[in-house]
Amino acid sequence: MKLLLQLGMASAALIMMNTEAVNAQIRTIDMETIIDAPAAGSTVTAGKATPFQVSIKNNGPDNLVARDTLFFTFNLPNAPKDVIILPQAINAGQTAVIYQDSITLAINGTTPVTGNFCVHVYDPNSENTDNVILVSYNDPDLTNNSPCSSITVYPAENTSISGIAGHEQPLNLYPNPATSAVTLSFNMKEAAPVTVSVNDIMGKEILQHNYGTIQATGVATVTLNVANLASGIYLVTCHAGAEKFIAKLIKQH
Repeated sequence: MKLLLQLGMASAALIMMNTEAVNAQIRTIDMETIIDAPAAGSTVTAGKATPFQVSIKNNGPDNLVARDTLFFTFNLPNAPKDVIILPQAINAGQTAVIYQDSITLAINGTTPVTGNFCVHVYDPNSENTDNVILVSYNDPDLTNNSPCSSITVYPAENTSISGIAGHEQPLNLYPNPATSAVTLSFNMKEAAPVTVSVNDIMGKEILQHNYGTIQATGVATVTLNVANLASGIYLVTCHAGAEKFIAKLIKQH
């Protein structure tokens, strides 16, 4: 999804409902919203995929149950509405990821822009005025429903996602999603040492492999074993001499 970052941007909205809520006993659930990524203080590059992950901590006293439905809405230009059905319960005291994807941010001009990236979890019974569906819980504490991450977006020609000056170039990954191994295809201008690193959505390096000097010019390919990676979204970065290539990888079992 592609969003336009603006200072003082409006909050995203998560509206949590249960499609089987009619005639159900009302539960009391203090839902605390957590933005896992992009983390506060992050720098990202305009036009590049940026990992986005939101978790819910259930502070109780009751449980979120499987098949509770989440309506995920951004109050930003051209933002889509996503519907998520919880595959399993989030019991009181537990924290679980409820949304994981990537976003592409855009800025106008060549000056870096810093702004707050926010989400908000509504208590549908007290805040939702659409009356779309009856729900079976109340959120008694709305003060922890609206976290924000201050992020800085740089023009594509200035700073990369990892904060290293230079130009990023296309990196082709296949298959993608991958289960055991992925092939990286990229364009080399000259023979150069090649290293590949894999970072999770929090920016932690999970895997690195040094391929030594590759003599090929033109399109080069290397294969990376990702069998031991957990399912999820990763950023794969390939350095070939002074050149840098980056792409998003989806790992599945």
